[in-house]
Amino acid sequence: MSKVFGRQLLLSSAVAALLGSNAAWAQNLALSDLPNGCSYTRSEQQPLNGLVKIPAATPLFAAIGDAPHTLLDIGVQCDGPISAPVSLGLKESGALDWIGPGRDVLATNVNGIGVRLFADANSEGGKCIGSGAIAAGQSASCSISREGEGTRRVDFSLKAQLVKISNNTPIQSQRTLQLTNGGTLLLESNGATQQQVDVLNSGLLAPSIATEASCTLVTEQNRTVNFGTIYRPKSGTQEATLGQAQVTPIEVSCSPLRDDAANNYNVAITFQAGQLLDNDDTALATSIDDMAIRFSTKAEGGDWQKFGEKLSMPYNAAISGDKSHFAQTWYWFLRYLPGADHQQTGSFNAVATYTITIQ
Repeated sequence: MSKVFGRQLLLSSAVAALLGSNAAWAQNLALSDLPNGCSYTRSEQQPLNGLVKIPAATPLFAAIGDAPHTLLDIGVQCDGPISAPVSLGLKESGALDWIGPGRDVLATNVNGIGVRLFADANSEGGKCIGSGAIAAGQSASCSISREGEGTRRVDFSLKAQLVKISNNTPIQSQRTLQLTNGGTLLLESNGATQQQVDVLNSGLLAPSIATEASCTLVTEQNRTVNFGTIYRPKSGTQEATLGQAQVTPIEVSCSPLRDDAANNYNVAITFQAGQLLDNDDTALATSIDDMAIRFSTKAEGGDWQKFGEKLSMPYNAAISGDKSHFAQTWYWFLRYLPGADHQQTGSFNAVATYTITIQ
């Protein structure tokens, strides 16, 4: 007598809970004093502190979040000759960690998160260079010379776009971003005085980050468990296992990487019975009424697990790489249930499905 136990895969994922966000607010910048005849038409800094969601399928070095966010917005106007030149520009200090194919992304202290910068520099009667994306060895600046008649203007803004730089982005994070390696990017302004502002290590980048987790089945999706030919008593008084327990390992790989310290997400599996036997949530009914299937995490059985209940899958920290692995081996037991004198023989079957969820 043989039994075929087929399983159908239903793989699903739950999006990590998303953190709340704060609205960005504009603040005045501390810039250099300007010579007589010049004034700031704008001098604002606006932190990036809203919610940034990272979809599960986001490729490496792809932009995340909305369109580039304006961090700094400065305008200067000068009328006629002035006593000292005026300039605005970006200046590197220390070792900046430029990464990516175009070396145009700066790594930050939050795992998997980098920042790409864009300058918008325009002038009327002045001089500006470096508009566009900023990369290693490049910069952007504007200046107004001492000599000149009439009204001269320069406008300078700096925008930031967050970038996914590894598969280890956080499920949830509210940390303020800072550059790695101790380097800084300064906004230097010169006029009657000189002033430097640390652009990226001063709290301007303080988003709430939420990554959608996703898992992929590593083991075979649909399996047949065959108990082979078995013999059962015509009648009996005690429940008993018939034949040998069958083994089904199930493993999934998930991204982003799980944070061991934070224990920031886990994986569970739920088996659904095609039909329960006598409403027993540990017994999968078969097509022969005195036989059922029970399952366990132990080779010897006994700790019968329930159909319809979420069962945790242990995290396997021993597997390295850019994904987290969760695995569990399940043991399936064909059980004889005592009752009346049964004579039925032949093939029989039962079907269950399972769903894997991230929680």
